[in-house]
Amino acid sequence: MNDTWKAAMSPSRIARFFFHDCESFLLYHSSQPEDRASRNLPTLDQTTQPLMEAIQHQGHLWEEHAITHHLKGERVHIASGTKPLSDRYHDVSQTISLLRSAAIGDWIYQPTLEAPPLFYHTYNLDAHPHIRFSMCRPDLLSIVRDPVSGGRLVRVVDLKRGERLKAHYTIQITIYAMLLDALIHTHQ
Repeated sequence: MNDTWKAAMSPSRIARFFFHDCESFLLYHSSQPEDRASRNLPTLDQTTQPLMEAIQHQGHLWEEHAITHHLKGERVHIASGTKPLSDRYHDVSQTISLLRSAAIGDWIYQPTLEAPPLFYHTYNLDAHPHIRFSMCRPDLLSIVRDPVSGGRLVRVVDLKRGERLKAHYTIQITIYAMLLDALIHTHQ
């Protein structure tokens, strides 16, 4: 492996790797543009096909429906702005601030999680400097009461329209939770 090669990882990319059960998929989608030629990988086609656009559009509509109808009356922290709901997100500093201030029962829509050094150290990824996690955005964080201590817990909620939980969704949510745990411990 080329020592300068960098891999951009994310919870959704890793989940898709498990869905497809294909190492080539992960290598192809995690490689940086400048590394593609040295690894004999084709250029990543960034065009969106009409079918993918329709799927993404329906996903955004479902997300908006879930926020405006299912969480109606709940306190949901949504980033300000005039963009469509699906294009609004809290940056890392806003996310950390909300994690500190949100009350039990609050929801945080589209927080941004960044892998701190603690995350890389905890999972022995600091020994692999070519692997870096991109900033990522779970759909929601829910602040709930810890039934044992009475304190606050943060729950990751990823909105899916399917009728059953699939293994690759569980993997994605687990990685979000691992990133969130390291971020919270770093910014206590």
